[in-house]
Amino acid sequence: MFSLIFHLEEKFFLNNFVAYFYITTYNKNTRSFYKEEMFMRYLNEQEWKLASRFLFLSMALTVIKHDLAKMEQLSPFKINEPYIAILKGIEKNATEERRDLRKEMYREKIQVTMLEKSDSFTSYLFVCKGKEEKRNYFNPAIRKKVKHILEDLLTHALDADHSSQKKVETGKGI
Repeated sequence: MFSLIFHLEEKFFLNNFVAYFYITTYNKNTRSFYKEEMFMRYLNEQEWKLASRFLFLSMALTVIKHDLAKMEQLSPFKINEPYIAILKGIEKNATEERRDLRKEMYREKIQVTMLEKSDSFTSYLFVCKGKEEKRNYFNPAIRKKVKHILEDLLTHALDADHSSQKKVETGKGI
């Protein structure tokens, strides 16, 4: 048998007011309490999408830079230049998108900060217009989101390269 206890606690974090909900679950059979911390959601859907896209795009950009450095250093292919050119194009597009996201976040007064990292989870603090929201991400889920962004960037880079190549072949690009 379980019983739930809800209560609201107000704290100051980084000089800003944060409201927390704690759900305390009591199991009468084992006579144990389980306390789960929940934060009030202050970011609306658009603000959260903007901040999370910036966060995961920044991670994807780090991966791209790492891969580019490894490719230039190790030369794993017989002809490396096309692969390096694709990665540099992806890096350029991702950097431009992140710059635009950063400008939009500045206008909306949104900040993202990593709070703590463990083997399984990473916590980020989203600050929007003076209100704070903490979100925990499962590390494999972060990897999946970064992988999805990398796939999108690669698809767009290859589509852009393919369309520019067709223009040259048909004589429209000359």
